[in-house]
Amino acid sequence: MHTRWMIIGALILGCSLFAQPGSPPFYSDRVIDQLRLEISDLKHELHTAKVEMNILEERVAKHDAAVSSLKNPAPSKEATSVSALTFQISALEKKTGQLESLLERMTTDLRTLSKEVVGRMQTLETELAAHERKFDEVVKLKATLTSISKAIGVNSSVSSTAAASTSSGRTYRVKAGDSLEKIARREHVSMDAIKKLNRLGSDKIVIGQELVLPDEGS
Repeated sequence: MHTRWMIIGALILGCSLFAQPGSPPFYSDRVIDQLRLEISDLKHELHTAKVEMNILEERVAKHDAAVSSLKNPAPSKEATSVSALTFQISALEKKTGQLESLLERMTTDLRTLSKEVVGRMQTLETELAAHERKFDEVVKLKATLTSISKAIGVNSSVSSTAAASTSSGRTYRVKAGDSLEKIARREHVSMDAIKKLNRLGSDKIVIGQELVLPDEGS
């Protein structure tokens, strides 16, 4: 009997959690159906106990009526029977009271446990939200740093080209048929000077490329 009550208690806890607003469903319909069956069995037991009590009370009343009609003390056998019936009624009443007390205690404990679980879930959700906000801040900071890094790289490249252009004051845009050797010979400068000033790793140039030219004779 106690095992059944423990099972009912666990199922009631599950239902309490399941019914809590905002809480995720922890149990399936099969568990809920099992809880309904257990509650139905309990109701059946209580109904059976009440029926037995009514039957015993009727039997006691019949014996009392028989004793009153005869106007003499009931035989010892009848007295024993009445006493036994009275004892059974008392035992059933006691058992019913114990069951009701146990159910009340279990309900109170389950409500307390349900509140603790819900409170813990709310705390975890708050912590998770805080971590998500921190992660978003880190992602934004990383994107900002990347943008700053790219901007610094572009500015450095532009500054270098601008500085080189300012030092000589001459630029040349590559045209079709040009080569680094032809440009150097035409502008009276060396190929190495052009490559160094424009940071070229080879003699290869492309149409439309703008070259900074060193001073003549370089």
